[in-house]
Amino acid sequence: MKFRSYVPQAVRVSTDLWLEGKGYKQNGLNSALAKAEADLLRIEQQRDKWANDETRSNQLRIEQANATNHRDDLAADVACLQRLVHDPRMQPAYAKLANLPNVTDDDLSGFIHAAWAARIDYTAYRDAMTDAADMVRKVAAAAGVLAELLSRADSTGWHDYLPAECFDLRSLLKKTEHAPADRNFQMWPDMRAFILGEAEPAREAPGEAGVSSKSVRVEFVPLSHAERRDPEAETRNMLRYAWYTAPSMAKIIAAMQRETLSCIPSEPSFIAQAVNSRKKAPKAAYLRAFGTLLRDEHGFDLEASVREAMATTATVVLNDANDSVCTADVSSALTRIGA
Repeated sequence: MKFRSYVPQAVRVSTDLWLEGKGYKQNGLNSALAKAEADLLRIEQQRDKWANDETRSNQLRIEQANATNHRDDLAADVACLQRLVHDPRMQPAYAKLANLPNVTDDDLSGFIHAAWAARIDYTAYRDAMTDAADMVRKVAAAAGVLAELLSRADSTGWHDYLPAECFDLRSLLKKTEHAPADRNFQMWPDMRAFILGEAEPAREAPGEAGVSSKSVRVEFVPLSHAERRDPEAETRNMLRYAWYTAPSMAKIIAAMQRETLSCIPSEPSFIAQAVNSRKKAPKAAYLRAFGTLLRDEHGFDLEASVREAMATTATVVLNDANDSVCTADVSSALTRIGA
């Protein structure tokens, strides 16, 4: 790939890696985009083939919509990276970065990666956090009701009237299976037996019919000559004992309620900062995420020169002909993240 003369060598190397893929990173974004376009073309051809089959046609329509969104996202990622190394508006930003004290190659490539990585749609994350907070409240309420009922049943001695699975986690695990389609369906029974400390079935050779057992002779053996216990048997015994000391189901579900009551759903720090506002302003969300990545992931001191470079870079990344980014926008966004 050809680069403009003012693009630092470190940025050239890292951008070429992200786009083309080399060495340990065999497949870059360009390869992923080509595959996405091929997949979309294949689905479009399938739709033509199954145009008279309503059920299959509807399935393919959904697949086409998902494939289109995937292709468009990759195309936007590629276009953004290409702007960062080809758009002449980036020249002053690179000049600001190159003149920072003690700037390293990692700093330069990290700045561009942060600028690119922060360019995502935060609407879905904002909605997900709202839904998660609502779900946490509902789980806490339901767990509280169940814990109270089980505690009452436990304290009144109703163990003979309710199944053991209501009081004992070990019993509940014995009766709980995966769905047949689950990849752990076959593995779980053996793992469960080990976790619960259950002994393996005896594997003795069958004796001959009509032959009486041998007589038993009691012999006292010195401790120094005693056989060592089977380590696996010791492990099973310890596990079995540990399960008998486990808290009751009521206590376990009460702990679930306690933890969900104190839970605040969160995203990774840069996403959390981006959605940390009631206003759904894409530019401000992007700048908060960009600043958080630079400060927390790449160790930047967000001083004046960096803020100016951020403003120029954000203008190129967002690429909105009707709304450029100024240093005041950056400073306002960074104030929200405590920078």
